Amino acid sequence: MARVGQYRNVAVPMDEYILLREIADKENRSIARQVAQMIQQRHFDLFPHDYEAVHLAQQFMKNGTRG
Repeated sequence: MARVGQYRNVAVPMDEYILLREIADKENRSIARQVAQMIQQRHFDLFPHDYEAVHLAQQFMKNGTRG
């Protein structure tokens, strides 16, 4: 069960909603999941430095070595 206050509504013009639904269907996602994925991708594109530590940790775990 979702926590109270975990979600927010966003209004989308109907023309863009139709396009969004088409994209979500093509990628086998719900509309909400599609919006979330698009936001996450755009955030990564604009703020890649926010993900540097995550990338380094993933590389560390993949290599299984200690610095």
